[in-house]
Amino acid sequence: MSNATGNQAALPHRGSTRLEGEPGAVAAADLLRFAESLVREAASPSQVTGATLHVLGPGASTSVTGDAHCIWLSDPSVWRVSVADAGGTPMAEVTLTVTAKEKAVPAPPDKPRKSAASDDRRTRIATAARDVFAEKGYASATMREIAAAADMHVPTMYQYFRSKEEILELVYSWTINQAVDLMQDALEGTAPVEQRIDQIIRRLHDVNLKLRRGTLVMNRETRSLSRTARDRVLGHYAGMVEKLGDVIAEGQAEGIFREMDPQLAAVFVDALADVWVLRPFAVRDKDSEDYAAELVAFVRNALMGNADMTPETPGQTVTNRRN
Repeated sequence: MSNATGNQAALPHRGSTRLEGEPGAVAAADLLRFAESLVREAASPSQVTGATLHVLGPGASTSVTGDAHCIWLSDPSVWRVSVADAGGTPMAEVTLTVTAKEKAVPAPPDKPRKSAASDDRRTRIATAARDVFAEKGYASATMREIAAAADMHVPTMYQYFRSKEEILELVYSWTINQAVDLMQDALEGTAPVEQRIDQIIRRLHDVNLKLRRGTLVMNRETRSLSRTARDRVLGHYAGMVEKLGDVIAEGQAEGIFREMDPQLAAVFVDALADVWVLRPFAVRDKDSEDYAAELVAFVRNALMGNADMTPETPGQTVTNRRN
């Protein structure tokens, strides 16, 4: 896998500058440009493909410092930049998505890049933390337990993450990135919309089965994240659900689906797909394939307003039996 952050250090990349404007009135665009410049320095060669700015306060000076910290090492990678004024007062949090630019001269094959080991360790930490959080809960889990599950020393883990909350945010980002990747082809398919909605529902169900423990942690521990961390990690997932809403809206425009709020309908569908993992006791008389088929039929009925809908064999499209 090509990696945008092959030459980055585990510790945050720091920088400072003086921005234009008056103290207390620094433009948001200048804060964003400063954050992007830090990440470009830390993750060179790369390009920033997306950014979200959360302004925390006006600051008391135009001299600012920033810490750029990689919260997900992959391609694309995700960076968080904390910007503060000269006195250390927080001014902004910026989350940026970074895509690799290939180097003109690749590293020799007999000299593996340090980033491969770094990426592996982050994945080990994410997997271990997910399992510990799923078993014990975030509040009861300790950094020592996570390190033991990851088969590494506690000081080594602290080279990558400064707190248990940062590791929880990693688990969210890691799980969401996997879900988005697994859902992408279903959401962006070219089949007729009624077939695509079937494919999306089944894929949602399959993704939850594959990411069972991550799904459990995400639905149980959201309140354990800070507000800014929630905004960062859940915004990416919301984008996936929004794409599902766009498919529903497309079906409405074609006269196939009945009128309703398409984005709210997408939230309902996403929640129903979680039931098999989050409430197994409620569906214990159904196997996974039966539940998926019933779910497809139920959602189709809700979207199309057809009362006479029954599930067919797994993998087939549910048909309208009204006529």
